[in-house]
This record gives sequence, structure tokens and C-alpha cells, in this order.
Amino acid sequence: MPRARETPSLTVRTPEDLLALAPVVLGFTPTDSLVLLTFGPGSFHARADLPARGDPQGVDDLVTMLLDPVRHHGVSRAAVLLFTSDATLARSVAGALGRGLSRARVDVLDSLRAHQGWWWPARGRRPGVPEWGVPYDAAAHPFAAQAVVDGRVTLPSREALVDILKPVAAAREPAWASAERRWAVALVRDHVRDRTVPEPAALARLVVGLGSFAVRDAVWATTPPAQAAEAARDAADLWTEVVRRCPRRWRAPAAALLAYAAWNSGNGALAWCAIDVADEADPTHTLTGLVAHLLTAAIRPGSFDPAEALSASVPDALGEDPRGASAG
Repeated sequence: MPRARETPSLTVRTPEDLLALAPVVLGFTPTDSLVLLTFGPGSFHARADLPARGDPQGVDDLVTMLLDPVRHHGVSRAAVLLFTSDATLARSVAGALGRGLSRARVDVLDSLRAHQGWWWPARGRRPGVPEWGVPYDAAAHPFAAQAVVDGRVTLPSREALVDILKPVAAAREPAWASAERRWAVALVRDHVRDRTVPEPAALARLVVGLGSFAVRDAVWATTPPAQAAEAARDAADLWTEVVRRCPRRWRAPAAALLAYAAWNSGNGALAWCAIDVADEADPTHTLTGLVAHLLTAAIRPGSFDPAEALSASVPDALGEDPRGASAG
């Protein structure tokens, strides 16, 4: 459930505005998805896979998952977008979520179904909307143009977002002698600052070293704060490149650090993709679970400080003992 990345103020007036806003805030064009856009104090934007048609428990679970952060953040206004060809499924999901939002005292601004450049009301009929729908072009909308001006890339699908994490080359795996947190912290800080990627031998040493909780936590604690927006994005960019170069057996810690850096920089969609990569390599990796919780609960980026969380259990990154206790 990605929180929106930081965006300029965009005024939404029409259904076409809402449909064009979704790919801008998610970073990709959604398909077979429910997108919940929320507005006002405590707002967040969320995307989730649609349940199977005829699966009432799946619908209930989806509604519960979305309403928890809605209530937690005191959301007052929302829009429901269903990207699917299945009008019956859209009507079922929109109805259940609409009732839940109403009970939570949330004003639903609109509820729409969209598919392949056409939109319809998700439930019932609407004056002026023909049975065959209304055409729209999100790619030609001013919101899309503004995103380009702002340097924000909108990918054609979530699969395209996943593809950027595919390996480009396997890092060599030198024999592991010792975990040196000082070296790893300095390496990561330097490459985030310089917007570069470590050379293969250093990269291999880093990704193997991240298998130690002590090294991983020391590096994690250096993630630039969300308030330093450019540095936070640079950290996510570095970990994206590290993950792409990791052999599968070493990918979980690097992907978990990418997930945290992406969440911290406001890119929830990339964070979820990184979680999927980490889970594929090691479904028990605990940092991955923590970031998944931050996303699912729609916790605001920057509100969780790993350095503070680890300070009571992990020695300073420049201390003598590189294998201290860890958050695990």
C-alpha cells in the first residue's frame, strides 16, 4: 500500500483528473487494481490487487486492509478507482469499500471503473455517461506533462517497475573474512553522496557482508532522512543498482534496504517491488517485514528512525565490535 511520493499541488476537478492522477502518484499505470486516493491532512494513496470475482472474503479482507490506515490517519475525503474490465467485480468492491468509508465518516468524492482508456461509474448509472463509457487519455493529461517537467518517471505497468530490479550482472563472491561495519558504512555514504555504484569487488564484499545483521543494521542506520529529499532518493537509487547486481542468494538484505530507502523517499510502489524481491530470496528476512508493516499501515515516510531504534542494541558503526546485537 504505497504512500504517494511527494508531488506538486494538483487540483482535481473531473473524473479524468482522478484517473490521470493515479499513475502519477503511483509511478506506474495500474491494471487489475484498486487505487484509493485520499485528500486532506493525513492523506495517502494506496494500490492493491483486486480479489477474484465471487470471492466475498477477499473483498472483505481488502476493505479491512484499506480502512485501517484510513481510520488511523483520520482521512476525511477519498476517491475509489477500479482498473478492470470486470464491471461486476468493480461494482462489488466499490460497494463494499464505499460502505466502509461511509461508516468511517469519509466523504467519497467519486467511484470510477476504468479500462483501456475508457471510464464508467463503478456503481449504477450517471447522467451524461453512455453505456459504452467515456474515453480519456491519461498520458496526454496535464498531470502527466507536469510529472515530466518535475523529472518523475511514470512506467507503463507495475511489471515494468519490477523489471528495473532484474539483475544486470552477478557480483563476484570473495571469501568472507570479517564483517567491518566501518568500511560498509563509509562505502555506502560515499556512493550515495557521489551517486555512483561500487566497483565489482567492493560491491561483492558489501552484499556478502550484509548477511551479517550487524553490518546490515549499521548501513541501515545511515539511510538519509526523508527530510533530506534528494539524498533520500539517491539512497534508493544506489540500492536499486546494488539489488540489480546481486546474486540471488545475497539479494534479501540489499532488497530490504532498498525497500526501506524507497519507503523513506516516498516511493511506496518501488518499496513493494523490493519487498517481493527480498521475499523471493528469503521470506524470513525481518527487515522486509518491518518495511511491509510501515507500508501497510501507511506510516508517513521519515517517521521511523532506524538509528534511534537501534541505538539501544547496536554499538556505534565506528566502534570496536562489528558484530554486536541486532534488531534482526
